[in-house]
Amino acid sequence: MHSAALSIMLAGVLLAQTGVDDPVEIRLVANMGVLVSQGESKVLIDALFADVERGVFREPSAQDRDAILNGTGAFEGVDALLVTHRHADHFNADEVGALLRGPAPIPVLGPDQVRAELRASSADADWIAEPAPGEAADSLARLCGDDAECGFSIEARPLFHNHTDENLSYAVTFGGTTILHLGDADPRYADFSVWDDVGIDVVLHNFWFADSEAGRTVLQERWAEARHIALHVPAVIDREQAIAKFGEGHVLVDPGERITINPGDHD
Repeated sequence: MHSAALSIMLAGVLLAQTGVDDPVEIRLVANMGVLVSQGESKVLIDALFADVERGVFREPSAQDRDAILNGTGAFEGVDALLVTHRHADHFNADEVGALLRGPAPIPVLGPDQVRAELRASSADADWIAEPAPGEAADSLARLCGDDAECGFSIEARPLFHNHTDENLSYAVTFGGTTILHLGDADPRYADFSVWDDVGIDVVLHNFWFADSEAGRTVLQERWAEARHIALHVPAVIDREQAIAKFGEGHVLVDPGERITINPGDHD
């Protein structure tokens, strides 16, 4: 991965069916996997992975997995899949490869390690986009038109997870609402100042981020005005317990749960 802060912007003219004031929906697939959408514009993040943890975490439902691979139901017309890092509870090369070889392939963006695993799995390289302006924009243009009129923009910047695994965070902007997905950024060591120039309305973080003093400090001092939503809730914690910890509208627990973000109600 580039040593400098990696940043991409895939900006499009908003489509007629996607208005600036339309609500944005965040639908949990499982763990840190979400479908973020506004109208007909849809982006998946960390949504295809395997249950390698043997029940420690929730996994996508069979119905959601099949719908993602076939581009049906809630996942019809998805514009791109973003992958934060290569850990098996966020990404599985065989699963993503099946998507790229299936009836509804979409551009996949991710760090170097993710792209290398995809290419090793014989996935269709034409759909694997490096998070840099040229390649990524060209890949999205296939689905969004020559001018990449996707109805949203994406920026990706690295945030430290550990010393061996690259972790990209993503800011996806629909109209006037920007959703920041942190992946598995470590609140003790990641340099969150890379996002200081972007107005963030919603922060998606994992369960442990807000469970640590360092994480709570980051959320309250850097993104105090944003809505904070916890994901990646361990399977031993049920929805009632999670809501008691984070509050209604500030956590997604079970696959298929949704939170709607209306303009002006970010916090």
